[in-house]
Amino acid sequence: MLDNKTILITGAAGGLGSALARASLAAGANVILLDINQSVLEHIHDEAQAQHRDAVSLLPLDLSKAGPEDYQEIVMQIRRQHDVLDALVHCAVSFDALRLLEQIEPLEWQQQMQINLTAPWLLSNACMPLLRAAEAGMLIFMLEDMEKSAAAFRGAYGIAKHATRAMVSMYKQVNTDLTILGVNPGPMRSELRQKFYYAENPADQPEPQTKARQLIKILAGKSKAKGPFISL
Repeated sequence: MLDNKTILITGAAGGLGSALARASLAAGANVILLDINQSVLEHIHDEAQAQHRDAVSLLPLDLSKAGPEDYQEIVMQIRRQHDVLDALVHCAVSFDALRLLEQIEPLEWQQQMQINLTAPWLLSNACMPLLRAAEAGMLIFMLEDMEKSAAAFRGAYGIAKHATRAMVSMYKQVNTDLTILGVNPGPMRSELRQKFYYAENPADQPEPQTKARQLIKILAGKSKAKGPFISL
């Protein structure tokens, strides 16, 4: 379904990111995995090697500290291995705990805005030439239920998600040669959701693999959902 397509996934060690990485590999893609957790990335790489697939590239990176030069280095690494980038999927996320805006420490605010908003913007801009070189480049951002993300205790995370939605709209208006989407994956069993709904039984929610399979259909152009904003 994704034979020989090259896909860059941020937050690739997280629940949705790692599920999407494995699903993309199973669909025949070459995957580039970006996350701070190198051990999980190496585990996914080893799984692929065990299946005789040499289709995983690792980009260990702390998005909270990365600057423009780091993203340019990523682009150069991709160029050395691949001619194009068929898709960039932003799954990286940062959220600590439910807090009112006035309860958030400045460093926590900066880190969340950096990872949830600034890093996706910097990486997307850096990768635009690679995406445009693809036959049908795709740029995908993970969003949220916008009403819930504006709730008082969602803090910097909620503000970043609203800003990301605006960013999707702005990119979409001027990049008509690319498919640009904001995707709300909906409820799923994840560490992030447990921070929001700590009294909830995680088993009541679908596993990230379910959402990853739906994302694969979008990446393969097989989904009937219309953008730029999609809920899974």
